[in-house]
Amino acid sequence: MMIRFVKKCVIVVMVLTIAAAVGFSKDKKGKKDLPKKEVIRVKNTIDGKEQPSYLYVPPGAEGRKGKPVPLLVQLHSWGSRMYLPDATLRECVKRRWAVIGPHYRGGNTKPSACASEVAMQDVLDAVAHVCKRFNIDKNRIYVMGASGGGHMTMAMVARAPQLWAGASEWVGISDLFKWHAYCKAKNNGYDKKMEACCGGAPGTSKEVDEQYRKRSPIFHLSKAKGVPFDFNHGHLDGAIPPSESINAFNVLAKANGRAKNQVPEKLIEHIDKKRKIPPELAKEKVSEKGRKHKILFRREAGPVRITIFKGGHSGDFPTGIEWLSKQKKE
Repeated sequence: MMIRFVKKCVIVVMVLTIAAAVGFSKDKKGKKDLPKKEVIRVKNTIDGKEQPSYLYVPPGAEGRKGKPVPLLVQLHSWGSRMYLPDATLRECVKRRWAVIGPHYRGGNTKPSACASEVAMQDVLDAVAHVCKRFNIDKNRIYVMGASGGGHMTMAMVARAPQLWAGASEWVGISDLFKWHAYCKAKNNGYDKKMEACCGGAPGTSKEVDEQYRKRSPIFHLSKAKGVPFDFNHGHLDGAIPPSESINAFNVLAKANGRAKNQVPEKLIEHIDKKRKIPPELAKEKVSEKGRKHKILFRREAGPVRITIFKGGHSGDFPTGIEWLSKQKKE
């Protein structure tokens, strides 16, 4: 079923309304006008519930005429809803890409959200609709997100690895068991939000633990072997430890036959606890033109890479898009 979806994009979805016509609004930075984000509603093929998405498709991509355009899926953060920031839209307009920002059940405060089966299907159905309605290059479908969107980016690549030409995650969560313990110790309230999604705290029951496992990309990412993946995390991130991205990188490094490129556990602990790059890794850094944050550590393992940047809980979507633009399925 999934292979059929990826190759032919024939999942049937029902478009119920189109809530906004394409027009123009003033960009917040005032540099140029940006097209308004169209709002579409698509019925989920599992439970039949409609979910909205922001959508932008460049002129001339209707139907099957003209040159196919890439599609970027922009995923929202933990407590947010459908999301398409100006920085992403600006890049997509400039590059003549289509971009969609799905809602997929909104904030992660309920069982239907937080990388549930229906939430992930919301994303797949939204992509299927855009592929059916517009002239999309099936070899250049990308996914990107930060924080909770980074979590969902990892989950979606593990869920449908055949679909994606590349993924870029920023300061995301890969292991809900570990993040629950971290948030409980920090008393920041996110442990309670995970409990609302998973039915309780880890250890409550086998059923609850299975929910944490299903929704934690770390346990499923090996399925994404061969998918180009760009992991990014700030060394000072106090909301989500850098280990959440580094450990995910390690899983894919091993899956891609590059276990020797994994970051050792003791060095990951050093970064988490001291918020510094250990001397053993300090020489592994590069400069990158146009990047928002200075790179403190960069390592690659076949099609995947990890970047620890100078900063905290932050993303840099134009940089992510630049990297994605170089990825294409064979």
